[in-house]
Amino acid sequence: MILQFLLFFLIGFFISVPVGPVGILVARNALQDGVKKGVLVGFGASISDTLYASILLFNIYPVLAFLRNYELILNFFGILILFILASKSFRIRRNQAHKNFSFRDDILGSFFINISNPAVIISFSYLFFILHIERFSLSYNSIIFSLFALFLGSIFWWATLSSSVRSLQRVMRKDVIGLMYQFSGVLLLAFAIFMSFYFVWRLFISFFL
Repeated sequence: MILQFLLFFLIGFFISVPVGPVGILVARNALQDGVKKGVLVGFGASISDTLYASILLFNIYPVLAFLRNYELILNFFGILILFILASKSFRIRRNQAHKNFSFRDDILGSFFINISNPAVIISFSYLFFILHIERFSLSYNSIIFSLFALFLGSIFWWATLSSSVRSLQRVMRKDVIGLMYQFSGVLLLAFAIFMSFYFVWRLFISFFL
């Protein structure tokens, strides 16, 4: 059980590490409002990670089929959220972060951005395959235990990221912090454009191939 806990804890941790739009939201909120708010924003992504992992571990074909059937719709809403968050970042002024941002919106944003990202389910599928997850005794209770460990691993990464970013806040001038928000807007916009190209490509394949 200890080995199983550590394995799924590390899966949850490393599946969250790659820099993406959710990481930007977490870092921005940690910089703005502290470690707790950063972790809360990452909470939305951790839930979606756990949901995807549960689909694979429970082998829930109807849910997986639903996600595949409505992949384009989920992608569209994920892109829309990215554009909205990028727009908010560009409109921010140096000392108005608390007025322009709602961390509750960012929690929902991190969930929908993550759940609409096809790379997440692909990453989980690949990890579970190369790690031979099937060798574990995955009873119902064992799966719940594994998902809990995975969720904790994901949350631990967001806590680590938030703490690291927050520690920089003490040595950063206010004008530099303002530029950080602008930079986060550029990154979010870049992700939105990238996802838009992917969306158009998938749309083209669906209708013409």
